[in-house]
Amino acid sequence: MGLSQEKLALQAGIDRTLVSKIERGLGNPTLVVLDKVSSILGVGICDLLCPPIDRYHSKQVNKLTDQ
Repeated sequence: MGLSQEKLALQAGIDRTLVSKIERGLGNPTLVVLDKVSSILGVGICDLLCPPIDRYHSKQVNKLTDQ
């Protein structure tokens, strides 16, 4: 996406250090902060909370159940 922590923080109206902590798994963002960040990134809040493997697994399960 090419969005720096600083630009993301500025657009979300949050501190850049919080973005860094969230990215490193050290921050505990509120739902309001997650909503702002997910909106800017164009993803759902659940996409920020679920590990990538879980999202992949869910898609595979959905493909199997849709058949």
